[in-house]
Amino acid sequence: MSFDDAVKYLESIPQFTGEEPGLKYGVQRAKILLERIGNPDKDLKVIHVAGTNGKGSVCAYISACLESQGISTGLFTSPHLADIRERIRVSGEMISKEDFTRLFNPVLEETEKVKEETRGFEAAYFEYLLMIALIYFKEKNTDCVILETGLGGRLDATNAVEGTVLSVITGIALEHTDILGNSPEEIAKEKAGIIKPGIPVVVAGDDIDILKIFQKVAEENGSRLIYADYGDVKGVSVSPENVDFSLENEYYRNVSFTVPVPAVYEAVNAATALTAMAVIKESGLLKGFSGSLTKADREAFDKALRNTVWEGRMERIFPDTYVDGAHNPQGVELFIKSVEAFASGKKNILLFSVVSDKAYEDMVKAVAGSGLFSEYVITRPDTKRALSQDDLLRLFGKYTDRPVKAFSDVKEAFEYAKAKEKDYLFCVGSLYLIGEIKKLKG
Repeated sequence: MSFDDAVKYLESIPQFTGEEPGLKYGVQRAKILLERIGNPDKDLKVIHVAGTNGKGSVCAYISACLESQGISTGLFTSPHLADIRERIRVSGEMISKEDFTRLFNPVLEETEKVKEETRGFEAAYFEYLLMIALIYFKEKNTDCVILETGLGGRLDATNAVEGTVLSVITGIALEHTDILGNSPEEIAKEKAGIIKPGIPVVVAGDDIDILKIFQKVAEENGSRLIYADYGDVKGVSVSPENVDFSLENEYYRNVSFTVPVPAVYEAVNAATALTAMAVIKESGLLKGFSGSLTKADREAFDKALRNTVWEGRMERIFPDTYVDGAHNPQGVELFIKSVEAFASGKKNILLFSVVSDKAYEDMVKAVAGSGLFSEYVITRPDTKRALSQDDLLRLFGKYTDRPVKAFSDVKEAFEYAKAKEKDYLFCVGSLYLIGEIKKLKG
């Protein structure tokens, strides 16, 4: 297949789960596929990252900090915004279309053979990309791979990968409750499934009950647990350009850092990555990088963070326009805190859309009740999962008396909102929306 054919094929199959009960979980299918493609994971050193919000940012920050030490990285993340190749990067560069296509075809061939031989086997979109990524990272002889889970942890396809040297778990909130559980505690147990015997784990958060779950699993696996407490992040200061903060823990004694996005939540994501970096060096997990952190290390990390923007997270795409991929109630609450920090009292417009399988009423209630926006523009991105305009209009009518303008087309909605007199435009609620806007921008 050509690159375009490969993308079309992948978009036609399920994202994560197959239909047959015999091989329901990604981890089962991935184990079979890994063996068929020669287990490239066994030659890699892997940092495995799970969590609800912030996984992608943490992965990007760890990758950038490792690169600052001359350590080459492979980065596997999801979802993508505008280009499927965003999910697979080496030293910050996306895989080329030629390499993607070259590796997709043999993976497809092996998958078709397994389907013929194994009853109930039906590989999903995510597993194809994972196999391509692992082969590519091995080919590129990367020193370390940062691997973001797709859904959950315990049963996720990435949990079939061997070679983990460090596990990282970001904050926990309700998500995919039909699959992962109906409480934060149940979801935490699923995320804890990435904790491997004898492998250290960095856990971020501020919830003692959740921490106890991770402590129990770590103890059962004989794994050292390092807590990246949100309370260790001090002096957070947000401007329209960035967020400054200091980190006070056993590795960083009131050391200041800057991330180039105006998002309160990126301070805790960066702090999680910085804690992981300290554990990596202290534990000597990677060749040529061991011992205690030095002043030069901290300065290199700060420079790396200052140059790392994780797309779609309070990303400034025009001087007055931001896109933020908040797509669940916790993400929206964090988005609101960021807007409050630098745009409270300004004339702000919100461009909003959401998919129908999210807790969309809670999200609408939060943004409408914040009092931060003078007008709401709603639209429907190009996906079957998008919530209808009528449902969105009804909800905004329920929770606000401020103007609400509806458009069926993202381009029309964005052009309308962009032309309005305002201080800031924020585009939020769905990664599909952010992806379409990024494509419009070019």
